[in-house]
Amino acid sequence: MKKLSLVIIGILMTLFLVSCNNKEVNDCFSDLRSGLEEHWAMNQDYESIEDMKNEELKGIEIELKYMKKYKDKEFEDKEFKSLVKKYITALECEKKGYEKYYYNNEKFNKFYYEKGLDVRSECLSKFVEDYKFSVDDKYSKNLKTTIDDTKKYKRISIGEMVSVSNEYGEVSIAIDGFEIDKEAMNLIKEGYGIEDLEKNQEIGVLKYILKNKSYYDEYNENFVTVDSFIQVYDKNNFIIEASSTADDYKGYSAAAGAFAEVRKGQKKKLATEYIIDNDNDKLFIKIGEYYSLMVDIE
Repeated sequence: MKKLSLVIIGILMTLFLVSCNNKEVNDCFSDLRSGLEEHWAMNQDYESIEDMKNEELKGIEIELKYMKKYKDKEFEDKEFKSLVKKYITALECEKKGYEKYYYNNEKFNKFYYEKGLDVRSECLSKFVEDYKFSVDDKYSKNLKTTIDDTKKYKRISIGEMVSVSNEYGEVSIAIDGFEIDKEAMNLIKEGYGIEDLEKNQEIGVLKYILKNKSYYDEYNENFVTVDSFIQVYDKNNFIIEASSTADDYKGYSAAAGAFAEVRKGQKKKLATEYIIDNDNDKLFIKIGEYYSLMVDIE
């Protein structure tokens, strides 16, 4: 009888500890869920590049508000404790990326993506697979995207070649820089060139390298529609359309309207003109869905 009592007590103690552990995990997940859902519910219609930075930083701070109290908390489940600490450290790296390095491509990529979002997505994956973490149904797609697609995103550097593709095939692109075409601007001052250029506007040239790996459009043979891969944003987060005119520029071949003759297997240095407001000192450029970079206007 005594042995039976000890066994029962042992079982009850085990159940008590499991119950406590579950409560700890559930409390943490409740805060994790609240932070994520509040962040995802924020407005995504940014009015400027700076606004995008501030709003994303605000979202990260919301998540940290809920989660930072768990960084040094002792959990019965040591693996869970390690994951939570990694997750919070990753959030702190994301915050550092936005606060200190938003305009520095290499350091932003290191802190926001590599040390931040990439690590956080791994932790979320573990939370879902091993601990059955979930969010409200309306945010299930956000959670899945964060886990599945995060590692595809990257902030690249000037001169870094990346491969992108669409229904016509694959190309590789490297951005070499963006310069104001001073020669063209001087001609305009002398009464030549574009007549409808506003006083607050300048002609800039995007310099880039494009390698045609497999792109082929039967209706535009040997030509690549570059603006299907490259989008240029000004400080107000507006997409700037490529100018319909272009000239060769400092060893880069003209690609008017971001439409370039580059045959399959060929690699070319290209120059596309954009008309920008002269209060811009940087541009945000997206290449395909997953690559982006900040470019200083020289």
